[in-house]
Amino acid sequence: MKQFISYFFISCWALLGCTQDKVTYRFAPKMGQPMVYTTTSITETNFFGEPITFTNKVKTKKTPISKENGIFTFMSQIEDLSTTVSDPKANAVIQEKLQSTKAKITAMRIFTKVDEQGNVVTEPHYEGISAEKARILTQDNLGIEMVYSMKFFPKHAISAGDTWEDEMQTNRARVNIKFKLEQLDDTSMTVSFTGTIRSTTKENKKWILQVEGKKQFDRSTGVPIPGATKIKMTGDTDQEGGKITITATM
Repeated sequence: MKQFISYFFISCWALLGCTQDKVTYRFAPKMGQPMVYTTTSITETNFFGEPITFTNKVKTKKTPISKENGIFTFMSQIEDLSTTVSDPKANAVIQEKLQSTKAKITAMRIFTKVDEQGNVVTEPHYEGISAEKARILTQDNLGIEMVYSMKFFPKHAISAGDTWEDEMQTNRARVNIKFKLEQLDDTSMTVSFTGTIRSTTKENKKWILQVEGKKQFDRSTGVPIPGATKIKMTGDTDQEGGKITITATM
């Protein structure tokens, strides 16, 4: 009898141990509560055969202001930004130009609509600046912002170790990413990702980047946790020097 009881409890323990926690991702930010992110990106490349490093920092505040039929409306504002270049002469020119554009960018308000899967469902609406100027100022030349806005979760329930894929294309770039739920605990979800970004322009500026990184989400709200997104991109361009490395945190 004792042997049977021991076997019973061991079997139950094994079954419980093999039961994995599952989650179906839902984007549920707290209405009116701002989310502040500081994105720092460092780009290392060559310019006319000389190594050069660009460091960009952007502080953005995103606030959900309404919800209707499962769609959230966000108002975003770039509160601060800076760009520095390792070359002193180039840096001086950039600082001068930045002063004239910084005021325009920080005065801009961006309105986006996001569904309960965390996906942007319409083109952004801009206030405080014309749509044409906004597109120029926020142009994503290397597809980097596309990675941030990828569909990071499938619609079905997932558990730690599960993988899935997504792709996105604009008139400038195509992104193919494979995701994996690395960790799932009581408070957060950690997703790793690898893939490629390829240019789709008809210009001579062709490039391809290899992408890898991790992103952590709050389990209760589905909101990205500030400072917990890390991305590295490496690749080739047709510019002189050919190589580029981008590391970013958000």
